[in-house]
Amino acid sequence: MLMLVDLPKPVHGLSNINKKMVEVLKTRSVDTKVINTAPSYASKYHNHWQWPIIKIFHTLLCYVRCLWNLLFGKHRYVYRSINGGTGQIYDLAYLGMARLLGRSILIHHHSFNYLNKHSGLFRFLLKIAGRNVSHIALGKRMKEKLTELYDVPDSSVFVISNLAFSELTDSVFEYSEMNNDGEVKIGHLSNLCFEKGLDVFLDACKGLEDIGFPYSAYVVGPCTDDRSKGKLNAFLETSNNLSYLGPLYSDDKENYLRSLDCFVFPTKYRNEAEPLVLYEAARYGCFLIGSDRGCMADSINSLGGMVLKQAVTYDEVVTALTEALKNNMFSKDKREERISKYRSLVAESHNALNHLMEEIHAK
Repeated sequence: MLMLVDLPKPVHGLSNINKKMVEVLKTRSVDTKVINTAPSYASKYHNHWQWPIIKIFHTLLCYVRCLWNLLFGKHRYVYRSINGGTGQIYDLAYLGMARLLGRSILIHHHSFNYLNKHSGLFRFLLKIAGRNVSHIALGKRMKEKLTELYDVPDSSVFVISNLAFSELTDSVFEYSEMNNDGEVKIGHLSNLCFEKGLDVFLDACKGLEDIGFPYSAYVVGPCTDDRSKGKLNAFLETSNNLSYLGPLYSDDKENYLRSLDCFVFPTKYRNEAEPLVLYEAARYGCFLIGSDRGCMADSINSLGGMVLKQAVTYDEVVTALTEALKNNMFSKDKREERISKYRSLVAESHNALNHLMEEIHAK
């Protein structure tokens, strides 16, 4: 399989999943050739004005490498994690070369940008790719959108959650039980901005204080803009219940998630698909509260959490937390129940990935 993927660095959800997909295929004895379509060697320029220029020249080099491998390699499949927006212009050449040289194409979808509404660019990309195409969707809702908006054949779509790249043993961790005084530990982790729901989370914390709800809140991640930083700092000055821990990584991040009773992710980002952080928190049995975006509703419901409406208001979060406390959702039994659900979902995702591997080996 010729894999055309953006790998770390820069590090983000897509590049991490791409890296894991490469590792999985190699462990399943799939003959792979990997072309890193991201200029990782220049990642220090990411989010700087030089990045688009570097990206264009790097992509031209990748086109040459792709063509060379298609002409002289023996890989029957071309795998591409496609871009979400105008970046699909880059994908046209990759998929066009694969079709012209008779390869089967496997498209991995990671964004709802072209699924929330019809995209002429993505429709054109599908025409360029031709009929010999299979798709990987992150959830049932993504599959439904592909078939509804673009007439993608139902039989050509494999539903494989990002949980397929988690290990079952990873879910067996100790977690901190709820304090004896009944204080609920609430967390929010993201690239902190209003689009990802920081304002809703902070307003919800204020609402909880107003009704005397027993809680402590912990915010993690880098602030991405001055407006978000200002609102966070202003709240920190007036509240004794909120702590800002900054960006956390590796063991520090895991210890943070392990300590929480509830993880709140009230994102308003319209192209949200399947945020990995939901599963990272669910691994420890955290009660999830999150938006109805992308595939999030199915994920949160399957893990015993509560889904917010698309409007995403802070009072919904307050109501969800008060109801959860009333229904004893932070108890040890409920937490272990959610961990069990997480393990079941991981096993289902592994089976779906195994089915895809069988299809690849059969051709």
